[in-house]
Amino acid sequence: MDFGIGIAASSDARELVTSACGLGFTHAGFCDTQMIAADRVDVMGA
Repeated sequence: MDFGIGIAASSDARELVTSACGLGFTHAGFCDTQMIAADRVDVMGA
């Protein structure tokens, strides 16, 4: 069974995804918002 997590793009998103991976999550998604969170493409590139 796969489990995913959805988070808002931010400067600490990499640490959140790393922690989620350690807890057994298999994939992560980033919210696409305008003017509320960082650009998701930049965060995924990090």
